[in-house]
Amino acid sequence: YPSNLVYDSSAKTVTAAVKDGFTGVGDVSVNYYDENGYLVTEAVKAGKYTVKLSVSEGENYLATQEPIYPTDGSSWEFEITKATYDMSNVKWNRTTGEPFEFDGNIHTVELTGLPQGVTASYTENSKTPVGTYIAKAELNYDSENYNTPDAIPSLEWYIEWNAAENKDYTINSAGTPNSDGWYNSQIHIIPADDYIFYTNNDA
Repeated sequence: YPSNLVYDSSAKTVTAAVKDGFTGVGDVSVNYYDENGYLVTEAVKAGKYTVKLSVSEGENYLATQEPIYPTDGSSWEFEITKATYDMSNVKWNRTTGEPFEFDGNIHTVELTGLPQGVTASYTENSKTPVGTYIAKAELNYDSENYNTPDAIPSLEWYIEWNAAENKDYTINSAGTPNSDGWYNSQIHIIPADDYIFYTNNDA
């Protein structure tokens, strides 16, 4: 039986040969059956497999009519177990203590260090207006062959004004409202009085 029975996307193979002393026997083939009893070409995916043998006709022996399996009550079975993703390097690309400065552009937080085969679907991770947001990530992965990764903690993140500067910002220059309701506008911030003036508003 295979020595490494943890899923790694490679086929796990069993070898079989004719016992010494038997001559004129045809070729021996190894057949794999999944846990539902279906014949499969290879044993690759995680799960239980049963091995049965078939022998072609040889010089001294006829071919087997049905696959051969033990008749003494023993079992020719093995199981490929699920692998585990290495999530040790996964983290948000921003921390709660690193707010974005509002500049009229979309700001995004996302996960880095995801292992191959794992992607993330996000909520509240891309925003333009000043505010506090809670980003959440749902992991997408091969659940058939891998154990469930640990859930990723949500991230509280911010976009804030820079009250130390006078600035002009252009928001959504395409002139159409984005998902946050912004339109093509010019915004001028006067920090001393905290006034905001809008010009060229297409709303």
